[in-house]
Amino acid sequence: MADLYVFGYGSLIFEPARPALVSDVVLATLPGWRRAINKRSHARGCPRIDARHTVPHADWHDRFTLDDHLLGLALGTTPGDAMDGALVSYPEAHAHDVLAEIDRREGHGYVRRSVTVQTSRGHVEAWTWLTDPDADLFEPHLDPDTTAAILHRATARPGHSKAVGAEYLRQSRRAVRDLHGRTPILDELLGFLPRID
Repeated sequence: MADLYVFGYGSLIFEPARPALVSDVVLATLPGWRRAINKRSHARGCPRIDARHTVPHADWHDRFTLDDHLLGLALGTTPGDAMDGALVSYPEAHAHDVLAEIDRREGHGYVRRSVTVQTSRGHVEAWTWLTDPDADLFEPHLDPDTTAAILHRATARPGHSKAVGAEYLRQSRRAVRDLHGRTPILDELLGFLPRID
C-alpha cells in the first residue's frame, strides 16, 4: 500500500498530526508557492493579561482582539517561486483519520490541495493546506513591522502561558533548518522583532 504524504511548512513539521504514526520526515520543496504570514489565528494568540504589552495600531486592534484574548497570525501561502518544508509520511491505513484530523486542526482559513513536491528521492504527490484567499481570516496586506508587532504582542511574557505568536515563527524556522531547508521569509520577518522588544 502507498503511504500518505503531507507537505508541512510550519507547525505540521514541529507538531505533526498523530506523531506516533509518522513513518518518515524528509526535506521537500513545493514549487510555485512561498510562505506568507497572512491569516489571523485564535490558536497563535494568548490571554491579554499574559501578553507582551505593545501599543496596538488603531487599524488592526479590533480585528486582533477577541474579548480578553489577543489574536495572532499564522503561516500561510502566496504564489511565489518555491518554499522548503517537510514531507511527512504516514501508513496508508491511517490516511483517512490523519487527513480528517488535519482538516479539523487547520480549520477555517486554509484549503486542502494535492501538490507535487520535489525531494532527494524524486517528485512525490502530497497533500498540503494553502491559504484560502476567500476566508474572512485572510490578512494579505500587513507590512513586516505591523506583522512583527502583532506576533510580539500575541506572545506571552516569560513565565506565563505557552509562548505563541513570535515563538511559533521561531519554531517553524528551526524545524525547516533542521532539515537543511531555507526560510527566507521567516528570516526577514524575525529580523523585525528585536525592534519592538
